Amino acid sequence: MILISKFTILILQIFLLISGFQIKEILLFSTIILLFIAVLETFYINLYHINFFNFFFKKFDFNLIKIIFNYTKYLTISSVISIFNSNIDKLFVTYILGLKNLVYYSISYSIFQLIHTLYGSFFKWMIPKISKFNKLNMKVYFNKLNLTLIILATVGLLIIKLISPLLLSLWLDKNYNITLVNYIDLFLIINFIFILSIPINNLFISLELTKNLFYFNLINFISFAFFMIILGNMFEIYGIIIARLAIIFALIYGYKKINKIII
Repeated sequence: MILISKFTILILQIFLLISGFQIKEILLFSTIILLFIAVLETFYINLYHINFFNFFFKKFDFNLIKIIFNYTKYLTISSVISIFNSNIDKLFVTYILGLKNLVYYSISYSIFQLIHTLYGSFFKWMIPKISKFNKLNMKVYFNKLNLTLIILATVGLLIIKLISPLLLSLWLDKNYNITLVNYIDLFLIINFIFILSIPINNLFISLELTKNLFYFNLINFISFAFFMIILGNMFEIYGIIIARLAIIFALIYGYKKINKIII
């Protein structure tokens, strides 16, 4: 569902851009579609998976609510941080370069997010599996997972690199811009580093270490915002994209915490 929603928004933005809509109209339509998708996903999950409404009113349990709250409070804060982390760069691009440059940046960033979501969704199955392992098996499994992810990321990103210019030329036609291709190429490099965060996120969630996940996302957000301001003023959009490499600080924190857990 997440992958479908991200892909839908990306296609919509490209279609509106080709059709000549202004940036305000593109943002408005994207917001409306996001809200519509969110409502559909909520009903879908309720009807076919957790059936929350029936369960909640038939068996109201304060202890259960407390357990759920303790588990989800840091997840909720992490989600809010992620929202800020995903949009602060767009505000900064608009502030220093104007709305005209935001369109191409948003398209390249949407592709970046789509790729990350694709890999993230593919590895979601690891969450229930990790929780059943002992420390020894978890360490072996985690190392194999990282190796598998690196191999798949290398192959996948190389394929995207080869076909992206052709696809963009077909999609954008006269609006095709070599600068957009350069943005996407740079984001592909950044994505290779970003993908390494997937096992860390999933392991923290599966072991109910949501507080560690909160710190992981907080470190990523603060370090990105710091370098974005510095590099963005120096190198404009290229500097903002490069600032995404600040996730390395969060990765260092994440791997240190995980090593303490599984060793």
